[in-house]
Amino acid sequence: MIISSTRPAPLAVTSTAPSSAPANPAMHGLTRDALAADATGGAKGIVRTETLPNGVRIVIAERPGATQTKLQVGMGAGSLQDPEGKLGLAHLSEHLAFEGSPTRTATEQERARIGWGNDWNAYTDRDSVIYYGVVPTNDATAAAELISDMYINPKYATHSVKQERAAVENEMTYYDGSLGGQVDDIATRLIYGDTPATNNVIGTRGSVDAITTKDLRAFHDRYAVGRNTVVLVEGDPAKLPLDVLRKQFGALPAGSRVDNNGEKATAIPGTAIQVINEPDQGTVNLDVLIPIPADVVDGLKTPLALIKTSLGNLLNDKVRRTDHLSYGVSAKILPGDDTDAPATYLLTVQTQVAKGTEQQALKDLIQTLAGTHDGIGAKTFAKNKASALADVRAMDPADLTSSISDQGEATFQQALLAAGAEVVPGTEDDSRSQQRYDIGHATNAQFGKDAAKLIDFTNLKVMAHGNLPDGGRGLVAALKDAGVDTKGISMNPVDLDLYSGQGIPVGKDSVPTRR
Repeated sequence: MIISSTRPAPLAVTSTAPSSAPANPAMHGLTRDALAADATGGAKGIVRTETLPNGVRIVIAERPGATQTKLQVGMGAGSLQDPEGKLGLAHLSEHLAFEGSPTRTATEQERARIGWGNDWNAYTDRDSVIYYGVVPTNDATAAAELISDMYINPKYATHSVKQERAAVENEMTYYDGSLGGQVDDIATRLIYGDTPATNNVIGTRGSVDAITTKDLRAFHDRYAVGRNTVVLVEGDPAKLPLDVLRKQFGALPAGSRVDNNGEKATAIPGTAIQVINEPDQGTVNLDVLIPIPADVVDGLKTPLALIKTSLGNLLNDKVRRTDHLSYGVSAKILPGDDTDAPATYLLTVQTQVAKGTEQQALKDLIQTLAGTHDGIGAKTFAKNKASALADVRAMDPADLTSSISDQGEATFQQALLAAGAEVVPGTEDDSRSQQRYDIGHATNAQFGKDAAKLIDFTNLKVMAHGNLPDGGRGLVAALKDAGVDTKGISMNPVDLDLYSGQGIPVGKDSVPTRR
């Protein structure tokens, strides 16, 4: 819930032995050996890639007998490339791709998509803009021509820009028109601060209004280029529209590749509390957020699955004994950075409590988390091991092996991020026996040591959303009572005035005084 992303999570790519090279081995200057080295697959299909002379990378996911074809095109640039004062430019450019081209009107485009089932969409992330569609196999060639045209030749008519600008501004209040609908975005800024990597992808009313047709054309011409474009096509290999894709995307200028590797969000140091005060609420949502460096997670000896199970059970056992937490508690350890390859993970503990009880509830949560440093008791630990083992045994072996579709999507996403477009080899081994061994040999003492590494309150962040007329002052006292060092604590570091630009009311009744 806390850290959201518009991009589907990349999946591990698995494969069996490399297959033979596809037909037409000399296509676009690639030798048979190069193609063979760039292909992998199994009995049910194959995932391979090729790179056109202008740098466009094509990911080909072959599924013999498939009755549908998936087409997807990605630009390796997103809101990180939005100019200052024009946040939302990448996202607005995504919308305009559906507004016609010099050879097809928007109506003609839409009629075609509806005729194929209208399973078409697009999304913008901080480092990419992606378009996709799924069509009946027999319509794959026509659909390839359409998606190529949408990506390569968007038409920026004045009336279309005006129309899509209004559509984007409607998105700004999509959730509920309140600050409460922006919890994920505010939490991201609370943890990582105000950096390009935490920019709101859709922008504000002011920034979107400032975007001109000239800006849109310049963005497209700079970033919709060969070295910055990845294409995915998935379906029956006998009917894939590769010739169309090669011809259309091969005509793009080569341009240059965007490098977003330096734009990773890094958790800011220190303890902080952010309050989103909405007086009409009868409850308060509490989120306890603990950034965890990736090297700490990598160094754990207790299996992460067991730690997750133990934390969840421990907190919910506490719920049954504490009136203040009667609404339930959830605990998760997540990748903490949605700009890919996270430098940190994130332990999130979430609960909802009645207004007026948030101070005691927060104290209870912190003290319960701190108590895991000494282990959780032999009987309780044994119970959690049994629960984690049961989860492993219940896994369907089929779920441990990614499908050709998964492999294709994962390779596509990796190609957007990396200079190469190779299929990453993996394994189809059933890992359940290793997981059972690791969990079965875990000890309570080691769990306590690992919990102490994970549950470090040095950079603790707390977000409270609901009826908090005291501006969160009671939460500071709760942390102090629970043993957290509150010296130098930052109160309300996120500037909620940013959201007034999205049509969300921000006034003295909804925003506590910043200190």
